[in-house]
Amino acid sequence: MRRLVVGARLRRAGLAVAITVSASTCLLGCPSTDPVPAEIPPPVPGTSCEPNAQRCLADDAQSFEICRADGRGWFEKTCPTGSSCDPSSGTCKSESAGCEPGAAKCTGSPGTAARSVCTAEGTGWNTDSCAGDMVCDPSTGGCVAPVCDAGESRCDGGPADPDRSTCAPDRLSFSSTPCSDSAVCVATNDGSKCVTSICTPAEVICSSDHTSVLRCDSTGTLFELADACTDDEACQMGACASSQNPLGDVVRVQGPNGSLALSPGRYAVAVVNVDVSGDDMITYPVDVEGAVVDPPGAPAAAPIAPMSTAKSGTAAMLTHVPEPQQGTVPGSPSAFPADADEYVFQVPDYASGGTVVLTRTAKLRASGQHVNLWEDQTTAAPGSLLPDAVLTDLLARIDTAVIPRAAAMVGEPTDVDDNGKIEILFTDVLPSEVAAFSYPSATLFAPGSFTVDYDFGEVVYTHGLTQGQQTWEVATLMSHEIAQLIYLGRRMTPFLDDPSTVPSWVDADLYAVEGLASVAMGWSGQSWAWPTVTALENPNEMSLWRLAAPSYIQEPNANLASYGFGTLVQEYLFDQAGAMKVQAGGSVLEDAGGLAYVEAFSTQQSGWDRLAPLDGRPLSSWYVDFATALLLVDQESKVSADTASDTRYQFADTVEDTAFGGFIGPTLRYEHVFDATGTGAILKPSPWTSHPAELRRGGLSLVEFEVEDAGASLSVTEGATTVVVIRRKP
Repeated sequence: MRRLVVGARLRRAGLAVAITVSASTCLLGCPSTDPVPAEIPPPVPGTSCEPNAQRCLADDAQSFEICRADGRGWFEKTCPTGSSCDPSSGTCKSESAGCEPGAAKCTGSPGTAARSVCTAEGTGWNTDSCAGDMVCDPSTGGCVAPVCDAGESRCDGGPADPDRSTCAPDRLSFSSTPCSDSAVCVATNDGSKCVTSICTPAEVICSSDHTSVLRCDSTGTLFELADACTDDEACQMGACASSQNPLGDVVRVQGPNGSLALSPGRYAVAVVNVDVSGDDMITYPVDVEGAVVDPPGAPAAAPIAPMSTAKSGTAAMLTHVPEPQQGTVPGSPSAFPADADEYVFQVPDYASGGTVVLTRTAKLRASGQHVNLWEDQTTAAPGSLLPDAVLTDLLARIDTAVIPRAAAMVGEPTDVDDNGKIEILFTDVLPSEVAAFSYPSATLFAPGSFTVDYDFGEVVYTHGLTQGQQTWEVATLMSHEIAQLIYLGRRMTPFLDDPSTVPSWVDADLYAVEGLASVAMGWSGQSWAWPTVTALENPNEMSLWRLAAPSYIQEPNANLASYGFGTLVQEYLFDQAGAMKVQAGGSVLEDAGGLAYVEAFSTQQSGWDRLAPLDGRPLSSWYVDFATALLLVDQESKVSADTASDTRYQFADTVEDTAFGGFIGPTLRYEHVFDATGTGAILKPSPWTSHPAELRRGGLSLVEFEVEDAGASLSVTEGATTVVVIRRKP
């Protein structure tokens, strides 16, 4: 039909409407072939098509599009029910109009086996799925074998090439999906993947721990083991080379002017100063120069935390009051009566240095085989210092564990008052900075020996139990005081007839003596040796000079750290002699050689000669071995078998006490501390970049670092310093 323009454009509601009529059937006013104006989408700028042209939608057989009358874009229409769009004409045709018999077409999603075939009569379509793994070819509607599996991919250019393709949705071809510029295609067991390139094929480098040579594989995406270096070698610049630092072995460098070439690798180092002339600070006596960095995973440097006091408010100082004045006073106290349940104690007043005693009336609260527990009720209400609820447990701990184990380690207690027991007074007259004390240099002497009245017998004075304090804490504290009482009792026994004959060396080597008493804490099985923890958390306070210092440090926390350092040293020397054997879960301690060291220490006069292992190693040797043993607590499997088996570098094992729930042996790891939030060694090496600028004379420092490919050198700048160097295993 030919269309003729028979009129001018009319204006209606702002729309220009073209008026056309059919030459054979229409006059002016025939309806327009365009849809209702309100249904027409706005023009698409830049898009043009042939006006009134029609086309089918590719993804919807029920819809088609018509080009706008002005040729500026398409709008969508839907075929009437029962019809679909014919791709050949773009118009809707009735589906019941028939089809070409035998014709086939694909239906459903691409890559599936679904298709339809026209019936023999040409009246409609029947589903006729492809058999087996065949898929429908949309170009013919026929069933064909797929070229690939869904999701399958391959490297088109071979390994280490960015060209990659993946299976197309219809599974009849591969579509190119190349890798990014920084990646290459690498074949896998089920196809391929894009992997970032990290190296040039055949390139060689050292492993991060410098114990092996690695070679870049053919894809450039992976380093493979090319050569494992021996323990006497280290990888440097991509090759195994001889090392002065055998892997896992101990190498020592002594000052002054000692030096060591450091091969690439990871190092744990102990810096040990053996000067006993004082505890002042010296310039850090070690220099490390070269390609040195902190090891991977090294903790950030943390400021030294304030030293903690003992557990649950137990006062830090475990000090003993000074020597009493000597003389004779008629009517001084007599021995503790065997059957009395009340006794008037003469408690040495700490503030007066023992020149004054405080008279306190106490009730006997519990009596065992080895101990009596007394409560000061002079001003305190009955049961307030020693509650009924703890009596049975506390008596059992002290009577069946603390005293027998202290006796196994230090020896049997003296019994100057012939009652066979140790008296423990729980009182409220001790100052807050004193947790407990024994005063054997006064109480072991017969009445009338001094110008001041003192109790006569084996006595320990301690605070009452505070709210929330555990019985095992009190029992642990008593293990220290009772061991101290036994030790000093043994030292003074030859001189008990006359206090004026007691030589000054009896109570000398203060922190070494306190340390020995605290070793008993670690072997009591009640909890752990908390002075040790304080020392390990504050290694800056360690000092050999303090072991034999003539007086106590007055700052409470530094005092406790010095107790702990003495404990560590004495524990090491005790363990080197053989320590104790733990039997029946801790119910029995049997001497394994350690008692011989305690005997030697107890019977020799003061001085450095008795602070030595029984094998005769001098101070300059055993102290370095001691520092090495502390260093190895953190290294575990990172040392050689020879180093691990060297008895010079060993502490005794720590085991759990199944009878009382504490730990028996040295307190070196957080696993052996109740309620600890951390794990592992308490004393850990610090990153080299955080090492202190100064070291305390007679002290030690543990550090760690990594030496990179270019190597480094270590030098010792101070004469009394030895450096222990271990190139760690991975």
